[in-house]
Amino acid sequence: MAEYEAPEQKRDFRVGGTGGGVKDLLKGFKRWGDEQEALSKRNPFNRDYDPSLCSHKKGEDGYGEPVGLTKQRGEKAKNHVYKEIICLLGHVKSLCTQQPDGLYCTFKQIFDRYVKISDKVVGILLRARKYRFIDFEGEMLWQRQDDDVRIYLLSDIETAKNKLGLKE
Repeated sequence: MAEYEAPEQKRDFRVGGTGGGVKDLLKGFKRWGDEQEALSKRNPFNRDYDPSLCSHKKGEDGYGEPVGLTKQRGEKAKNHVYKEIICLLGHVKSLCTQQPDGLYCTFKQIFDRYVKISDKVVGILLRARKYRFIDFEGEMLWQRQDDDVRIYLLSDIETAKNKLGLKE
């Protein structure tokens, strides 16, 4: 009885795939040997192992990108922060009064109201400023010390949702 070999396991060492001569057969063996050598350089249990072939270089696709559960957690955290920004903008808008120099409220007003919702008031204010939804003087806001700092509303909620990619 003849042995059966599956087509995907059968190797064709002929370069042209036709019944070429010995040269074609030798080229096919050389190609197969080069492929095996390249694979062995990626095998950590081989003496020819080259770690630089297995790692991504800076600037390449896949370098430093989170995958799997880490990526999912990152997306979830990002969306949570975006929703907090939108919530904060809603509170800022409800507290703001229209003045000749723009729509603004004080840090004390925002802090007193929003701290009941979240303890991350200053962090969310900084993030909202990063996206240019609000603006205020200074780099940081401190309770009591910066109570009179004006926080200007630069963007409406719908524009912010579109910029952040939220669909709600």
